[in-house]
Amino acid sequence: MRLNISYILFLFVPFTLFAQQESLSDAWLRKSYICYDFNLALSNPDTVVGLNLRQQGYKEISASIGELKKLKFINAMKNNIASIDPAIGELTSLRIVNFRQNQLAELPSSFFKLRKIGELDLSRNRFTQIDYPWQKLRILQFLNLSTNKIDALPLQMTKLKKLSHVDFSSNEITTLPTGLDRLKHLKAMNLSSNKISVLPEGLLK
Repeated sequence: MRLNISYILFLFVPFTLFAQQESLSDAWLRKSYICYDFNLALSNPDTVVGLNLRQQGYKEISASIGELKKLKFINAMKNNIASIDPAIGELTSLRIVNFRQNQLAELPSSFFKLRKIGELDLSRNRFTQIDYPWQKLRILQFLNLSTNKIDALPLQMTKLKKLSHVDFSSNEITTLPTGLDRLKHLKAMNLSSNKISVLPEGLLK
């Protein structure tokens, strides 16, 4: 029963956090700008804090994204995005990033300059390996990489000290790195529908 409850919590907590960012307060919304059109956002780069590009047929995130210096969250789920320009690394205020259900197979190295990201959804893409410097995302709490083709988790994952909810379900993972017991804030981890036969010592701590 505990496992089921944890799984349910994982499904809802990250999206609740996203919703809170969208409706913080009337005063916040009056002073800020959540935009649903990329070109319109670029015409007001100093006021846009949220960008919602959900299901608009985008195939890439262009270099122009770097102009939105005050962006705090981006929702680009359900597009056909296959590439993200390195300019995204200039968005140092980003806190919530949702690229769910796209065509991504890799991230630019500059992505890991985004030290304020607390929630990241890369599920339903085309990642096969994720050997990135994850430890640089020091305050990452919610991570969803489900439904990709990932075969292994890198050791760097064990250095995400703030990680609390993670979903790696529906991948090709065969082994887990040692050191997962270092994730003292971890509350829910979904590893279902993988190819794991052995759990590393210390995981159940």
